[in-house]
Amino acid sequence: MLMLSFARRDILLVCSYNLWVFYFGKILKVRFQAVIRSICIQRILSTFSIELFVTLQEYFTQRLVLLW
Repeated sequence: MLMLSFARRDILLVCSYNLWVFYFGKILKVRFQAVIRSICIQRILSTFSIELFVTLQEYFTQRLVLLW
């Protein structure tokens, strides 16, 4: 009977440890995905802002040339 209680306790410890690792892994995965997503968004926005700046610069340069 005593061995059975030790075995049951060990099984519960292993199961709770596995659940903890599983949920902790899910949390890390979600946070990692959020970090990657924000980096991608920042790169897209910075590329877009550079292209927009160049386009606006070309547009206003052409306007100034036409005005002269």
